[in-house]
Amino acid sequence: MAELVEAAYRIEVDRQAWLDGLAEVLGQIHGKGPGLMVYLFDASQREEGVHLPAYALYGLDETFAEATIKHNAASPPDDTRLVYGPGVRCSTVSELLADQGIVPAEHPSFGPNTRLIGIEDAWGLTASDAHSRGVAVAAPLNDVSQMSGEMRELWQLIGTHLLTAYRLRRRHVGGQDIDEAARDLIGASVDTAKELVKQEVLIRLRAHFSR
Repeated sequence: MAELVEAAYRIEVDRQAWLDGLAEVLGQIHGKGPGLMVYLFDASQREEGVHLPAYALYGLDETFAEATIKHNAASPPDDTRLVYGPGVRCSTVSELLADQGIVPAEHPSFGPNTRLIGIEDAWGLTASDAHSRGVAVAAPLNDVSQMSGEMRELWQLIGTHLLTAYRLRRRHVGGQDIDEAARDLIGASVDTAKELVKQEVLIRLRAHFSR
């Protein structure tokens, strides 16, 4: 997890290098399965779907990215609000659709795209700021599935730090000094914050896996 903290808080690198580094580390944490996709999103204009300006893949080919981009572009406003509203969310698509009484294959935008790439479900993590912009992780599932409580807790912890790092990057790109931005958001310089985060993550992971 120390590698994740280092990758997330590489504020000074360009957008694609940041996503590539995250995809590599998160893919290794994910471990099993065919791979995952890390992407930036802008869901601030709900009537216009969700825009994905950049992404990185780990263990997947471009067909998954293409399907994800198409699905999000056609996302209805209610789905956009549910998935990309402010905060950190972690779920499978089938869990999100359960209240609607449909499975992923029956969803008007998700279903056609998943059939093209031969999957039944997907899980995702979204870390969204107050304007519904942020960073997300998505991975395919071969069967309709539910996330375990342990998996959800782990990825929500990851999402919390991805969101903080994303907000720091936004401020830095906007012209604010990195350490000044970190002090505003976290109350410490970036280097100090990274050490504090590593300690926090280690404590929480030890508690998580000792149950």
